Amino acid sequence: MNSFEKSFVWHILNGTFLAFYSLMYYFILFSIFCENTVFQIPLALKEGNTLENPTLRYI
Repeated sequence: MNSFEKSFVWHILNGTFLAFYSLMYYFILFSIFCENTVFQIPLALKEGNTLENPTLRYI
């Protein structure tokens, strides 16, 4: 494997890890900023509440 092939494989691996970590970072930020609204709505509906008068029960 010459130097060009090594650099090519290195860039492919770096691109894969960069995409994975950027997606994980975005999901963590999304879960931090939206956990009180997005993730609690199904729990509130499961408890029999409506979206007009939600009583959010936090875990």
